[in-house]
Order: sequence, then structure tokens, then C-alpha cells
Amino acid sequence: MRSIGVQLAVMGLALLLLGGCSGGETVLGERDGGTDADAEDVERDEGGDGGDSEAAADACVPNCEGRECGDDGCGGTCPPGCSDGEVCRTPPGECVAARGWVEVPPPPRPSGAMAYDSGRSVLVLFGGTPDAGDYPADTWEFDGTTWTEVAPTVSPSGRSGAAMAYDRTRGVVVLFGGVGADGTLADTWEYDGTNWREIVTTVSPTGRRECMMTCDVDRGVVVLFGGIGAEGMLADTWEYDGTDWSEISPTTSPPARTDGAMVYDEARSVVMLLGGRGAHDLNDAWEYDGTTWSPVGVPVDESPGRRGAAMAYDSSRGVIVLFGGSHFGGSGELFYGDTWEYDGAAWTQVATSREPPARCHHAMW
Repeated sequence: MRSIGVQLAVMGLALLLLGGCSGGETVLGERDGGTDADAEDVERDEGGDGGDSEAAADACVPNCEGRECGDDGCGGTCPPGCSDGEVCRTPPGECVAARGWVEVPPPPRPSGAMAYDSGRSVLVLFGGTPDAGDYPADTWEFDGTTWTEVAPTVSPSGRSGAAMAYDRTRGVVVLFGGVGADGTLADTWEYDGTNWREIVTTVSPTGRRECMMTCDVDRGVVVLFGGIGAEGMLADTWEYDGTDWSEISPTTSPPARTDGAMVYDEARSVVMLLGGRGAHDLNDAWEYDGTTWSPVGVPVDESPGRRGAAMAYDSSRGVIVLFGGSHFGGSGELFYGDTWEYDGAAWTQVATSREPPARCHHAMW
């Protein structure tokens, strides 16, 4: 995966995380950069017995009280200064590689559809949920440095909760469904980097929003699962080959859901589906090999389940990365701000020096 501006330096991964909902009374898994441990270090440095003054002059001198950590240690000094991608860490007072998220300010919106066009090395964003007024029908691209609004001559109607995936075999972004001013949608569109084109298929999934979709690059098909439509929660599996949709009848299938996270694991040639919202928030994970679905393990803290999380595949390390989501419980909606990795055998929670605020219904690639 090409670096695209939101860097996880130690993890060797670049991801973009966009928008989403946040708030609520309780946040799970969230950390703030310069916390109590850093403040204790400041007090220890200021209140010591003097120590070795020459060593102290060479060390980072953080000033973290009431501020979040920055590259030079919360606004303190770090002679000769930490380089890009490093943070000041005490003790012992040295520059170390940053392990966390860096914010890039795209146009804010929840439930926008986003996919990474690896052929042109850009992220493509379409639509989303408006704060007010009409559903947006804008198309944006991010090249790793700058967001640019593009102006195709033909475009899908404004919508939120659409599904989008990049078809590497044919070099186009595929968009399906969502909800707009006229209700739930069931149209299929392709974007080639210049223009959108509606694809009229013989067979199609029913109209739906918040379904899960990704591209199986080994078989050259886009895989769609679930969502919510006029029938309620859906549990159907579909594949799109660039010409038509085909409904698949696997022997085993996940329960109906919306708001799940889904990504293709290229190392193991399977689609991974995690969580979502069914009759309640779900705490399961499934893999689809092109024939059937099989249940697999979940992160250890998943007993309450989570909806609206985002996942991306890190091809350089062969792992799936999960961030965020939420859970509706007895005390209201709980928002997650945790980062997890899945290597095909087990989930591991990743401790980062900084990360985005807890959120749900965001996009990540």
C-alpha cells in the first residue's frame, strides 16, 4: 500500500481515516498523547537533585502539562530537535520513532463512500451524510498531500451510506446503493478517474444502504454482503464481475447485519467481515473464500460487539488493521478509539503514541 499521508511509522503502514460520528458519555480505548506519565516525568526532572548537568543538557526536556505530545515533547526542548516521524519520550529523554496516527484534514462527513484507486495512487471519496440540506453528490480525490474536488460530467445522485470498492482488474471504482433524497437506492456506478458511468445490469441486489463491499482481487470480482433495505436487515452475498451481479448461495453465511467492517485479505485470499448491527450489536468475525463463509475469532474485548468500525489491509505486512466503532449498551452509546491487527490467526491490540478521537461510521483505506 502506498503512503498516503496518515502515517503509522513503526507499523510501516499508511492509512487514511475520514470523518465519522463521535461523542457519547463513554469512550473506550482512547489515549491522549502527553498524559499523567509524562507529567510525572516533568515533575521528576524539575524536582530532582541536579544530577549530571551535562547529560541533562543533551536530553529532551518535555513540558507536557495540559498539552498533548508534539514532535519536540509537548512544546519543550529536545536538542537538537526530533526529526520528522519522531516524538520526545521520557525517561530517559530521547527522540524515538512515533507510533500512531497523524491527522490529515479532508472534507468532514460521516457515511461517505471511499476506495483506494491503486492504479492512479489516489483515494476516491463520494457523497456522505450532510449536516444540513441536500445529500452531497461530490467526488474528491486525495493524492497523499492534497484533497481535490473533481468535476465529472456525469455523476451519481447525492447519497449517504453507499458501498464502494476498487476493481483492480478493470481499473475502476465501483459504487452501489445508499440512501438519497428519493429513498434507498439500487444503482451500480463505475468511476474511471475522469467520469462516472451508470452500469445497467440484468440482475442486481435490492436497494440498500450501509452494506459491506470489497474486491476479491484474485478472482476479479466485487463482493457485497448484507445491508438494510425495505425488507429490513439483509444476509445475502453478491458478486459483481464488471458486467452483471450474481447472487451466491453459500452453505454457511453470517447473520443479517448492517454497519459491519469488511476487507479483502490478499495474503490468504479471503474476505474478512467483522461485527455490525443485527438484532443487536454483533461480536463475530467471518471469512469468505469465494464458496462459503466460515466463522473466525474476534478481538478479545469484543464481548459487547461493535458497529460502524473500519478495516484496511496492509499489504506490506500482510495484516488487517481495525480502528474504532461503537456499541449501544445500557449506559448509552460507547465509542471505541482502539487499534487492532489481525494476521490470519489472532487479533492483537496495538498501543500507539497518538490516534484519532474515538468514532464510528468512518472510512479508512
